[in-house]
Amino acid sequence: MTIKQKRAKELRESGLTMPEIGKILGITKQAVFALLNPGYRKGKRINYYYNKEVVLKSKIKNIKKINARWALQYAVKIGKIIRPDKCEKCDKICITQAHHYKGYNKKYWLKVKFLCIDCHTDEHII
Repeated sequence: MTIKQKRAKELRESGLTMPEIGKILGITKQAVFALLNPGYRKGKRINYYYNKEVVLKSKIKNIKKINARWALQYAVKIGKIIRPDKCEKCDKICITQAHHYKGYNKKYWLKVKFLCIDCHTDEHII
């Protein structure tokens, strides 16, 4: 452990934020992060999103979901379905999310409700 790493660790333990530590040491907050997390980008930590086996298993497990999303995205792109500016449940004006309320089978790919994030979360909790 270098002197800078020790100093950064001491400052972090004292409750300072990374930008504050950076000002004291004369480095950027990204450099402070690199000091406090040696090996972060050197493969010593497993990055879930770049672990090809995990991603592949997830795709195989959720293939119906993925296909339904792609079909809906394409339908919106070509204008077959128009994404509304307000929630179908609470009429709140927002960027809506599509909820596949009938499931992900092929015959229901385009059967969706456009909901705000709060109503969409509630639908999944119910």
